[in-house]
Amino acid sequence: MGAGSRRGRDTAGTHPLVIRVNDTDTAALAATAEKEPSIPSWLHAPNGKRIVASSDLVPGNAFIASATRNPDGTFEIEWEGETKMCWDGQYTETHRGQRVFIDEDGNQWLEKKLALAS
Repeated sequence: MGAGSRRGRDTAGTHPLVIRVNDTDTAALAATAEKEPSIPSWLHAPNGKRIVASSDLVPGNAFIASATRNPDGTFEIEWEGETKMCWDGQYTETHRGQRVFIDEDGNQWLEKKLALAS
């Protein structure tokens, strides 16, 4: 997994998807985490950066404008540019049985690599 990216598959399972966590998103996550006085301890990554979020996946339905069939039998799809998000299906991403977390710089870390510090 690359720093600041999420991997998934489209509904047909044929094309890998990468969603970048940009600096604005990461800064907002860090600012939100700063406002949590009720949490006595913080998670930290091996690089010393504080963990600010879990990496969650949210299913969505991307609307199709049109489609044509390629000679190999696959489809060439033109997307409408709108996706309806299914927020009730949100779940935390796992890799090798461990939850994935994001540090304040947008890097992803597996749960067993994290340390608890106050």
